[in-house]
Amino acid sequence: MSLKVVGLGLAGIFAVSIGVLSIWLGPLVTVLGVGRVVEKLGDAHCDTLPELQACEKMVLHRPSGMLYMSCSTPISRTKWCPTVDNLDTPKPPTDPDGFAIVDTSQPLSSASFKRVTLKGLPIDDPTWRGLNLVGLDVVESSIEPNVLWVYVINHRPPLPPKTPKTDGADSCVEIFRTTVGSDEFIHVRTVEDAEHIVTPNDVVGQPDGSGFWVSNDHIARVGSARTMELLTGREGLGITYCTVVGNCKFAITGIPSLNGIVRAPPSKLSMNQELFYGAGHATNAKLFVMERQSDNSLVLSDTVNMDHAMDNLSIDEQGSVYVATFPKLYHWRTGYTKAPETYLNPSSVHKISIDPGAYFGDKYKVEKIFETNGTLISGATSAVWDSKKKTLWIHGVASKNLVACKL
Repeated sequence: MSLKVVGLGLAGIFAVSIGVLSIWLGPLVTVLGVGRVVEKLGDAHCDTLPELQACEKMVLHRPSGMLYMSCSTPISRTKWCPTVDNLDTPKPPTDPDGFAIVDTSQPLSSASFKRVTLKGLPIDDPTWRGLNLVGLDVVESSIEPNVLWVYVINHRPPLPPKTPKTDGADSCVEIFRTTVGSDEFIHVRTVEDAEHIVTPNDVVGQPDGSGFWVSNDHIARVGSARTMELLTGREGLGITYCTVVGNCKFAITGIPSLNGIVRAPPSKLSMNQELFYGAGHATNAKLFVMERQSDNSLVLSDTVNMDHAMDNLSIDEQGSVYVATFPKLYHWRTGYTKAPETYLNPSSVHKISIDPGAYFGDKYKVEKIFETNGTLISGATSAVWDSKKKTLWIHGVASKNLVACKL
């Protein structure tokens, strides 16, 4: 075989390799936000509340207008947040993360919110490791009027001899009970399952307090498998369903890097099917549409392609989904892990309008409704639309303030 033929063969292999690489890298570059110009959108009529910081997830109880949040401090998030591999120093049991409630019927000020008092925590239990809170759901009881069930992800540190650096977090789901308007949460139980609640990110609770669904955002707590999942979009653990007594199973598997999850309101059921939505992160930038089955498993029915990495989801009365998105994901990661108190991370919010009765291709309309370079809200991870007041509420896992924007 001549050198010329060999050269042509190598050139062909190289060309094919470049083509394959570009197919893989193209979406990744887009999702990372390389070269993306950050717009100024939807920020003309906004108020801020600096007293309320580092609230990773928000849930609006629409009948009462109460906005519930799981909060910490920006500096604490840089020291301990297993979701982004910050595994240095968890908050001690004596200084737990907590909840806040904003009364959206009042003007946004220090008088419009209150911190929640927690009762019934098992602080005398030697296995109790405090509260390091992220994903949250607040659900009206289907049995007792005025009662709310609160489900929240708790990223506990592992018990010795395990260590955070080698074993990751020993995360679980905490369940509380409260009443509408109350600033007291009563701890009901801790649900843990090392096989199924592995890397929990967000949670959707049952209205009767019997169980919940939880998304796993990585395939492993620590190690190279986590990185490869994000870079390659390889199959992940998906979503777990657990009863409150800890009987857990995988509700759907194979979906990698799932962040926020949310359930559609009852008024938007399609052909008696209950819909769930899941937000893909990094290279897996898709909104996943899933149908609940009678055994509480989920079946993937559709996907919506996005060009931004996504975090938490919320949904309005009309069934439209709102998601906090990252215009420059690589920028967000650097600022979040190093100096969230001073670093400006661009933030955006997308709305996905959904018509379950439409033909495929006409079901979904994706539009960006908010964006900032980080001066108004930095590193947003949660967005909630209040249709009654035409207000978009925005906060972030390490953000320095709550934002409310009239749109």
